[in-house]
Amino acid sequence: MKQENWNIIAGYLSGEDLDDEELRVIEQYKTNHKEWGETVDLFNNLSDVAKMRRFDAQKAWDKLQEKHNYKTSTRRLSVSHITMKYAAAIAVLLVVPVLFWYFLTSQNQITYTTANNDNSRPVYVLSDGSKVTLNHGSTITYSKKFNNDKREIQLTGEAYFDVLPDAERPFMVVTDAAEVNVLGTSFNVNAYPGATNIEVAVSSGVVEFKSKNNSVIQLKQGEKGIFERKTNKMAIHSTFNKNDIAWVTRQIEFNATNLGKILPVLEKAHNINVKIEDDVDTTLLLTATFNQQDADYIFDVIGITLNLEIEQIEDDVYLIKNIK
Repeated sequence: MKQENWNIIAGYLSGEDLDDEELRVIEQYKTNHKEWGETVDLFNNLSDVAKMRRFDAQKAWDKLQEKHNYKTSTRRLSVSHITMKYAAAIAVLLVVPVLFWYFLTSQNQITYTTANNDNSRPVYVLSDGSKVTLNHGSTITYSKKFNNDKREIQLTGEAYFDVLPDAERPFMVVTDAAEVNVLGTSFNVNAYPGATNIEVAVSSGVVEFKSKNNSVIQLKQGEKGIFERKTNKMAIHSTFNKNDIAWVTRQIEFNATNLGKILPVLEKAHNINVKIEDDVDTTLLLTATFNQQDADYIFDVIGITLNLEIEQIEDDVYLIKNIK
């Protein structure tokens, strides 16, 4: 493996945001699931010192400046190359102990992370045979002894779980404010930090959805549970919209759905942002079914059907406007 590719992979697994070219490198490595799994395991098993070798002192200094909102005085100060070297060295001395503590405490754990702009939807096969599909900007962490004692996973963000049955070892997904317990089922957990709710949608089987204040609800196939962080209340919706898990299935269905409700579904399913001009009628209705089509195709259909002009103004940003 090339050194620059290792640096990209290490950055990805450390949760850094990558540019499009770097993400293409990651996606290329992920096509070989066995090699990717071995590479991730290698990263997780590296010694603290080995991991720190990829540490960029100058980058650390830049990040340190940004973190503390460092601003220069009104007059510019010229800093010599030697001075910057000493400054970078100081940054290393400040940051390395923190890194050492982090890697020391996590060396017995396995972590998978996706960047905020990662739309690859990687699927990880756990040691018990269960599968986890990870959405963008998400992280799962579990013990290397996962299949030996208990099956517990820490989740930040969103993931879809397909859990193999094991009556002796229930499967537990732990988030910041709630947890999900199952024996064998498939379900989606949406627990992004800062979101108003934590949501669990059950595709098959039965799950137990429990908050940190010990409120508990049972969810059956086709049901969705919602935990409100602010009120600490839990509720069961008798059915969940299959569009809720379209980010996994890429199957989207609209039945006389107005444009205002269509756009949030597309934004989540394809990890995009949609802007709409003020004079566009958001009550326009669309009936359509999409299966594995990309965002460009879907917007072509919407534009033709609703007589709208839809323009891609950035890689992940679309603008909807009336045809002039």
